[in-house]
Amino acid sequence: MSGASAVVEVELERLSVPDGVRRVEFAGGVLFEPEGGGSGAAAAGVIVLGGSEGGLRELDAALLAGHGFAVLALPYFGAPGVPENLVDVPLEHVGGAVDALAERVGGPVGLVGGSRGGELALLAASVLPSVRAVVSVVGSGVVTQCVGAGKRLLEILEVDAAAWTWKGQPVPYLPHVVSPGMRAAIVDGEPVVLAEAFDLGDGFPEDVEIPVERIAGPVLLVSGDRDASWPSADLSEVAHRRLEANDHPHPHEHVVHPGAGHLLAGPPNRPQPDNVVDGPGVRFEMGGDRATTARAKADTWNRTTTFLKTHLKTRPKSQLKTQGSPDRTA
Repeated sequence: MSGASAVVEVELERLSVPDGVRRVEFAGGVLFEPEGGGSGAAAAGVIVLGGSEGGLRELDAALLAGHGFAVLALPYFGAPGVPENLVDVPLEHVGGAVDALAERVGGPVGLVGGSRGGELALLAASVLPSVRAVVSVVGSGVVTQCVGAGKRLLEILEVDAAAWTWKGQPVPYLPHVVSPGMRAAIVDGEPVVLAEAFDLGDGFPEDVEIPVERIAGPVLLVSGDRDASWPSADLSEVAHRRLEANDHPHPHEHVVHPGAGHLLAGPPNRPQPDNVVDGPGVRFEMGGDRATTARAKADTWNRTTTFLKTHLKTRPKSQLKTQGSPDRTA
């Protein structure tokens, strides 16, 4: 009939674990790997580190494993067996997981971290020569203060302690600053721009910069220039500047997405969260335009998978079921 339009209903089933991938508990986390497991089933390993929400990023790890990696979702706080809060987390925790995963796959291991996990990925890789590639999404080239215990934001921000330790010693950090604007937003019940707690205006001591030039592999940094959770573009540029200044011998890049906010980590094509999310007694502004951020997130995922396949040398899916000598090229 002329002028009529048809309405079609389509039902899609989304898999949380791709076909051909199995889930096993491993090395204090949850491992997703090609069926068969063990050496030769995957050519390379990846460890996924979540952000200040703590716990596990299982969905991220599962979908990344669909690209041919053995991927370990590793908690470092806020889960059984690890600290309850992001306080005094030992970098050796990541080191043990890297060694265990490298032994299992018989090949190189990389780190992928989002937000505080991006900071951790860069910091851990700077002291762990066994890490062969790093992706830091909306992360930081500067060590920042802990996320302590507390039910209210101001209470948490005032916990004066390190987030990370190395060889039993706290790693120096950039302290939080509660700006008048932040305090007013908290009192008035308005969305809080947490980025204001990170004062970069007067510079900071060099000992809080992460020595990323020591990383034994390529580095991909991704940020949004309208990140309201923390100034990830500026914090990541500190890392990029150090890589450039020290003639880092491996490929390195800092991709800044114009108009994008904080929510860039993880796989795309899921409902994009609101720009305002719940926090401890407050609501947090994430920043950026939602549509722009969603597009940037898809681009970030594609860059991440391409980067890891290029620099960790995974085999095509058609070869994953064939047991043989693992590719040890990094």
